[in-house]
Amino acid sequence: MSKESRPLRPGHWVAIDGMIAALLTAVGLWSAEHDALGYLVVVSMTVPVAARRIWPVPVFGVVLFFSALAPQFGVLRDADLARAMAVYPILLLMTEWIAAGAAVVVVATTVLANLAAFRFDLEAGAGPAFSGGLTMVTACAIGIAVRLHRRYLAGQREQAAERAVTRERLHIARELHDVLAHGISVITIQAGVARHVFEMRPQEALRALTAIEDTSRSSLAELRQMLTALRTDDDHGGDGDGSDGPELDPMPSLADLGTLAERTTAAGVPVDVQVRGDQRALPPGLELSAYRIVQEALTNVVKHAGPARAEVVLHYLPEALTIEVTDDGHGGDGGHGARVTGRPPGPGRPTITGRPSGAEHGILGMRERVAVFGGHLSAGPLPPPESGFRVWARLPLTDAAP
Repeated sequence: MSKESRPLRPGHWVAIDGMIAALLTAVGLWSAEHDALGYLVVVSMTVPVAARRIWPVPVFGVVLFFSALAPQFGVLRDADLARAMAVYPILLLMTEWIAAGAAVVVVATTVLANLAAFRFDLEAGAGPAFSGGLTMVTACAIGIAVRLHRRYLAGQREQAAERAVTRERLHIARELHDVLAHGISVITIQAGVARHVFEMRPQEALRALTAIEDTSRSSLAELRQMLTALRTDDDHGGDGDGSDGPELDPMPSLADLGTLAERTTAAGVPVDVQVRGDQRALPPGLELSAYRIVQEALTNVVKHAGPARAEVVLHYLPEALTIEVTDDGHGGDGGHGARVTGRPPGPGRPTITGRPSGAEHGILGMRERVAVFGGHLSAGPLPPPESGFRVWARLPLTDAAP
């Protein structure tokens, strides 16, 4: 941020108030009658304006008192301006009742002081009284408007902070869901296999138990990594540099799809991963989202498709990354859950039709990940006579360059 665009510091505002007070003093002395007492009243009325932000209430009281005397020495307009300057911080900083009381008092004092300067002759003093009162009403209106605007901005900042917290919680919830859903699904299936073949084929049971151990370790490592990162961010006030914390492994990316495919294959769903196009490094956030989309799609295959094979196709296009996960299971729409199709108004916000089931939350999670990047998601059963399910996602790359 350039120096010109930086907000003024309190000291700068005090200096500005000092210049305003000096200007009011010079003009007031020039306007006042040649009388020592008049000069004293003008100085006592204008000089305190320099400290109006430091001691708003005392300055307002002093200025209000001496400005009520100033019209008796021929100082009208400068007295009005001094009162307006003094009441402004009251309207901004004090409670609503004090601000409202100050506004009423300053308007009444101005009208009465200007009338008193003409010995309450309405014909002669009505004009100055009306002009001074209008000046005070305008000053009070500006002060109240600024006060309300500041309150509105504070409310907007608070709502933005709350939305940021909500988004972060949803992000964490999605990450936990993806890690736990995939890991527990694989563990459940392998545990069932181990129990079924334990007596007749102990070697196959041992392989299932080994797969359970590997999946558990991988899931625990990801959970520990996420929780450690959260704790590190909290300890460093949310800056996330983690310079004094433990060194963390990188989050999963598309380079880890081979390991994910091996774990899913060990769970009884053979997976074939194909990469097409010019494979290249992508922004970390997009890489993680793409990995989670594939992970969630394979988790649904393991949980709902029954005996099946799965195919994962990544296609690197110049402007986008497409992800396609298909299976040949017989779970159908009833097994996989809701169908997601179409592109309604707004980028990346597909509609959902059909009867929801246990997989709907996973599909909604994939939808939200795609929506972050303004992409598109389609999920549903394959058209007859084919059986199985297809998840297709498109993540634009033009606005997500590293």
